[in-house]
Amino acid sequence: MNSLFECINTTDDNCFRREAKMKNRKYPRLKNYDYKTTGAYFITLVCHQRLPLFGRISSGTFHPTLLGETTWYEWNNLTCRYPSWLRTDAFVLMPNHLHGILWLLDGCPRSVSDIIGLFKSGVTRQFHLKIWQRSFYDRVIRDEYELLKIREYIQNNPLQWALDRLYIP
Repeated sequence: MNSLFECINTTDDNCFRREAKMKNRKYPRLKNYDYKTTGAYFITLVCHQRLPLFGRISSGTFHPTLLGETTWYEWNNLTCRYPSWLRTDAFVLMPNHLHGILWLLDGCPRSVSDIIGLFKSGVTRQFHLKIWQRSFYDRVIRDEYELLKIREYIQNNPLQWALDRLYIP
């Protein structure tokens, strides 16, 4: 069976489990929000199976792998690729995830999802590995106070690694 539509008239338990799983999937984007809107977005991307593909942290210092270095470069290169409508802000690379702030400028022709998709595929294309979890987490940054708190969180993230919910020793 290749689709949910084939499950309608069957007693296959796997089909029903797959259908239930799809109905319960939560989508991390805000409903009815235009993700091309000018503003700042807090982004979190997680490695496939939360594997520590990007490096390791020792005494609060991040030591990247080649994949980690490439990921860092690609993120920081986003502004060079799209200089008229995109800026990067605070960013941190952790062993199995990253946090960053993206600014979409006036007239941005792409959504946040489009930009993240381009970024992920740019990294993946260089290594031919399954690097990323399927989607990503975002938060629309609504004011200056929230922006400052998120920048502080990003800056302190390596020091808090052992307490992080994504921590893998």
